[in-house]
Amino acid sequence: KKYPQKKKVLLLHGPPFGTALDEMLKGQHCGNKSYLSFIRKYQPDYVFAGHIHECFRRSQKLGKTVLLNPGPEGVLVEL
Repeated sequence: KKYPQKKKVLLLHGPPFGTALDEMLKGQHCGNKSYLSFIRKYQPDYVFAGHIHECFRRSQKLGKTVLLNPGPEGVLVEL
């Protein structure tokens, strides 16, 4: 069966490196470089990653991919 508007969603515990989701202090990043490579290669539509409490509710666009740390309260995203 084909789904014309199929969306790719990646759920992670830790954030990808060098993004708004992994910035601990100004300019200091602690995310995962392998996640960043995977996202760049496969370009999912959405990436949800938590773990870094200082980055709750931050979001960023990386190419066509929307990155989001939903925080402890979560977020509702319409796909």
